[in-house]
Amino acid sequence: MSDPSQPSTNEPATGPAPENKAVEHDAEVPPRPVTPIESPDPADTALADLARTAEATWKSARRWVIFVVGVSIVLFGLVVGILPGVPGIPIMFLGFALLATEFIWARKILKRLKQEALALKAKAERAMGLTPSTPSADAAHSSDAANAKPGPHAPPRDPHDQRGAA
Repeated sequence: MSDPSQPSTNEPATGPAPENKAVEHDAEVPPRPVTPIESPDPADTALADLARTAEATWKSARRWVIFVVGVSIVLFGLVVGILPGVPGIPIMFLGFALLATEFIWARKILKRLKQEALALKAKAERAMGLTPSTPSADAAHSSDAANAKPGPHAPPRDPHDQRGAA
């Protein structure tokens, strides 16, 4: 069973076939040459190359300037650290901080210096007995110490000393 609206392949086609004629006619016309998308203007290409070169030169020059200035500050900090007076360590930190803006190795050195400085600070606080505590615990500890009797390792009290008398 076939669809009556569709002509069968065995029946001759009645009427003209305009589509087939047009297709055959178009086939005789040679195809148009395919043109590439507009080629870039040589002036634009040269300008873009110049801009890229200028940017790369700027980045390289900036990196060298930061390197020279940062190393100079670190060396100045070393020299000043030897001399009496101004401490050189903060100056060296400044130099490494400047270098760390451009160089990974300087970031690692700065991070290690910070860790070492914090560890040294904690060690100094422990050695001096300046551990962080609450103010109420400090007040209770100082009043107990004033009323306490000297232990076996404490120096003997001078009877003429009036510092603890009220």
